Amino acid sequence: MNLAVGLGLLVVLYGHLAIWCAIYNQLHATAWPRPSRKLLEKIIYVIVLAIAWLVVRATWSAGSRSTADTFWPTVVATYHWICVVAAAAVTARWIFRRLTIRTPHTLLEQRRTLWDLRREFERLPIHGVQARLLNLIPGNEIFKLVFEHKTIALRGLPRQSEGLRIVQLSDLHFTGKVGIEFFKRIVELCNQANPDLVVLTGDVVDQASCLNWLDQTLGQVQANLGRFYVLGNHDRRVADSNQLRDSIEATGFMPLNGQWHKLEIAGGCLWLSGNELPWYRGAESLPLDPPSDVSAPRVLVAHSPDQFRWALARNIDLMLTGHCHGGQIRLPLIGPIISPSRFGVRFASGAFELGALTMLVSRGISADDPIRLHCPPELTVIELVAARA
Repeated sequence: MNLAVGLGLLVVLYGHLAIWCAIYNQLHATAWPRPSRKLLEKIIYVIVLAIAWLVVRATWSAGSRSTADTFWPTVVATYHWICVVAAAAVTARWIFRRLTIRTPHTLLEQRRTLWDLRREFERLPIHGVQARLLNLIPGNEIFKLVFEHKTIALRGLPRQSEGLRIVQLSDLHFTGKVGIEFFKRIVELCNQANPDLVVLTGDVVDQASCLNWLDQTLGQVQANLGRFYVLGNHDRRVADSNQLRDSIEATGFMPLNGQWHKLEIAGGCLWLSGNELPWYRGAESLPLDPPSDVSAPRVLVAHSPDQFRWALARNIDLMLTGHCHGGQIRLPLIGPIISPSRFGVRFASGAFELGALTMLVSRGISADDPIRLHCPPELTVIELVAARA
């Protein structure tokens, strides 16, 4: 195989992976039942490997002949060019996104503080063969934590309430693979931030056997003005959703899904709302405006960033969300390639300005599979100030 053929093969494989990563991302943005999704995942893995092998074999064979095209079966040749087009499109999109990315004008300040929690445990709270093996991967950051301190200018916020502090906890994923000791430490750090509000943006409990963790973790969270939650897709693994909600609410967290909640603050009020779509219904019927004080600032707590159009329709000022874990594995220069969103990796993590909406997407605290490369967990501390006219 000569150099030109080898480079061409890399382009084709790049496009091939881009196509199936996009399909994978779309699959995990749906509310399809878990057994169906897991079956489709396995089918995707087989397809990715099988087609890659066919492409390599056909290219290798063709590259040794001067009349290469005549040796390409029609289907393989067609898919070859589809992959080339996909590779070009993905590259162009990546370059465009890099060139046009802008920090939201409402994000006035951003600071990061890194905590290496691995050093704080005498014995790492990691359980199960799979989790232990993943923990051995060099560079795995599951026990590192980044405090993301963000100052956000919020339209309509009374000057008397400037400095109001929100802590966002997202994607805890109580699976039992990472022990409760880790989450107790997260709660301690949350309380050290002295929050006025704490919001929980879904994917709390993956395994019903971990429901008894809630009192020792969420039950210890402190907030001056209140604690609120929405559920996410992984919470559906607890068969009895009423039991899950009752257990969370027994810790003092209040539900937000599909409702406007008026929060009295110094000098006025703040409207909170919640969205658990597409996994739990309720938010689709929420009125576009709250019942009163319609000019007060509006904050949405949602699990998925895919719901930003829902937020725009309701004139939400600040949307706090998670779900995508920042991709969990971020490649140097390229960034994430897997993100369970209809928009792929566009909203994997970070701050985004979409019209009048500021959306903050957390990388989350944990995950179903405890592996993070170049993508440490995140505890978000948001300080609100009044937007200047």
